[in-house]
Amino acid sequence: MKAEFEDRDIEAIANRVVEFLKPHLSKNRHHEEDKIFNVRELAEYLKMDVSWVYKRVSKKTIPYFKTGKYDLFRKSEIDKWIAEYTIKPVPQLSLLRKRG
Repeated sequence: MKAEFEDRDIEAIANRVVEFLKPHLSKNRHHEEDKIFNVRELAEYLKMDVSWVYKRVSKKTIPYFKTGKYDLFRKSEIDKWIAEYTIKPVPQLSLLRKRG
């Protein structure tokens, strides 16, 4: 017996598998996610200018903490912050099928 799946079904299955595995995979990456960036390192990580980072810090629109005079950033918190501002794409398969 051969099963045939549409692309959206395969994508849904893959997404479920990823969600199931995330907790297990994140245990191994815990050290990497706890990396601490200074302003210059964060600017490099985000591929932005240092002044852009300082502007976000002064407006308190980016997660950070202070150690003395230094502004520092946890990679895990920055990644969550990025995820909050990520715009999800509109599925194209459903749009194509309605036209046809």
